Amino acid sequence: MVRSFMTPPMADAARLAESSQRVIVRNTHPEQVHVIIDRHLQGQRLEPGEAREMELLVRDIEFYRHNRTQRWGLNDKGLRELKPVHPVVIEDVPMILPEESKRYSPEPTPQAQAAQARQAQAKAVLQDELVEITPQGPKPAMVDQATQRR
Repeated sequence: MVRSFMTPPMADAARLAESSQRVIVRNTHPEQVHVIIDRHLQGQRLEPGEAREMELLVRDIEFYRHNRTQRWGLNDKGLRELKPVHPVVIEDVPMILPEESKRYSPEPTPQAQAAQARQAQAKAVLQDELVEITPQGPKPAMVDQATQRR
């Protein structure tokens, strides 16, 4: 398959089969914008100081965590010097315990209740269309076209 430059990249089955994890990615750099490639090969732009939850491959998580450790490199003069740590920080997503999850599941909002009422009303209208009202009472309007006619 030929892919043009306008077509966004798509993750293949091998990449999706690799182990992944949801993490919080934080850009600690005061000025630089970082683009992090997630599990689905989509670029996630992180502004300075921004943090976002995303799903990354475990090998990418290990790469960023390794670059947060002290590393040595060569400077312009060919001398070894300590390189700065990478500004992208990977944090684990905190797990919500069952007793804590009650705090995060409030009662439905008035908008949600109105939407549920509209869905119930639409369902009732659809059911009325499928029922014939006869003097003997309602009966299903579903008719086997091979054996009967309406």
